[in-house]
Amino acid sequence: MARTPSIENHGAVWRLRALCVGEDPELFFPLVETDTETARARAVRRRCPVLLACRD
Repeated sequence: MARTPSIENHGAVWRLRALCVGEDPELFFPLVETDTETARARAVRRRCPVLLACRD
């Protein structure tokens, strides 16, 4: 199901609250995917207060 981005998401303010900021990008885009790294990345995403805005 496609989602329509909300008007609020057009600004970049929500990005300041993203938990992935400051994380190693390889955590989310690994060259070699392991169960441990996948679990760590999912844990960050689960706690992120701006997950829906990010997905939009």
